[in-house]
Amino acid sequence: KRTRHPFRPRASDIINKLFPDFEPYEDQGGALLSGVSHFLDKDLFVIAQQKPKPEDLRNRDDLRKLNYGMLTSDDHSFILKILKQVRSSDPEKTFVFSIIDTYGADISMYSAQHFQAFFIAHLIRDFLAIPVRTISLVLGEGGSGGAMAIQFTDIRGQMEDALYATAPPESMASIVFRDPGRIKDALAILKPTARELKHLGVIDRIIPCPQDVTSCQEMAENISTFLVKAIKDLS
Repeated sequence: KRTRHPFRPRASDIINKLFPDFEPYEDQGGALLSGVSHFLDKDLFVIAQQKPKPEDLRNRDDLRKLNYGMLTSDDHSFILKILKQVRSSDPEKTFVFSIIDTYGADISMYSAQHFQAFFIAHLIRDFLAIPVRTISLVLGEGGSGGAMAIQFTDIRGQMEDALYATAPPESMASIVFRDPGRIKDALAILKPTARELKHLGVIDRIIPCPQDVTSCQEMAENISTFLVKAIKDLS
């Protein structure tokens, strides 16, 4: 309920709080929010997944435009171009910060025909091999390849009440149990919580969540503390 709360802060809310000089790239899809900012005197390339907010959804066309917050093959191709630009930056003062918040990668036939799996695989490879320091944060929900594409970083954080798994629990329950209602059984197998994933070595750090799930200010302050420490540790 906390992870999918309709008024849980989105990536754009955190970016607005932490990076007042954020300059977004043009021609991005509705679920992708990326750009350049400065933080602790470092050049910060921000790559974020943006789930729709309630005010974004006035009709079905809005939801289709934002694609339920799932990145398409075109979005993943766009991120590869950003990483190519990052490679030419000064490695001593450049960082990449990715924010994960998605049900999963786009499952449409369009993305499948336009090499979705190929782009995700290449993004994972690029994040593993890129010669600059990288940090990731699972903000709300990290689903499947949509999360993996930008989560393979030097330091990986997750909000205390966020979920990260190979599939949304409903999908997993449908596949394994043939019953989408067996959510608790699916969660027991997926082990998607921050504490479980830290124990498994999937993430490195857990960021405390505010008691009020809608408190953007407190959440942003906790993320800022995580980001400052991560940058200092990697430096």
